Amino acid sequence: MLSDKYDQPINSALLIAKMCIQINIVIGVLVTIIYCGNIDFYPSGLTIGDTLFFIAASLAFAFAYTMIVVGIFCAGITVSPFLRWFQPAVINSINFFLRFKNKKITVKLNFPSLRFDMIGFVSIGLLVLVLTILLYAKNFKTAYDLSLSIFAMSIIYGLWNTKPRVKEYDKEKLKKIKVGLILMAYLI
Repeated sequence: MLSDKYDQPINSALLIAKMCIQINIVIGVLVTIIYCGNIDFYPSGLTIGDTLFFIAASLAFAFAYTMIVVGIFCAGITVSPFLRWFQPAVINSINFFLRFKNKKITVKLNFPSLRFDMIGFVSIGLLVLVLTILLYAKNFKTAYDLSLSIFAMSIIYGLWNTKPRVKEYDKEKLKKIKVGLILMAYLI
């Protein structure tokens, strides 16, 4: 039996996984309908077997999409130490332009150091980065879009690990923010 300490994170993870699976199934059905529209064929008189095929196609899309999101997120984790190094230069540049308005940015994202226990994430991330570099030779636009997705995932990873600056914060609001970050990562 798990202690109460682990019950809440497990329940939250299950809720997020359930929501992501449902979103994937809806997206899979929409992709199938759009595909049928592109080939100008809408099936009629579907049998149970045909319906099961469409459900299987939606689930296959959900699984493939989830694997792609995980791969891009791993690449974002792999790139995050470089963002930590460039973050002060970006903040100083923004503050240089904001000095005319007497404003200043003090928010700093927390990009944690990569530890040995993250070797699996980094390995997958390196593989995705190598595939992205190879893709630049074949299709520049797709590779550029993938690079922007990896950069966005790095930012989401930094936001996930950034703690609020206020001394007391609402834990429910923090959970909603984290669920929102997961949905953003999933839709990127």
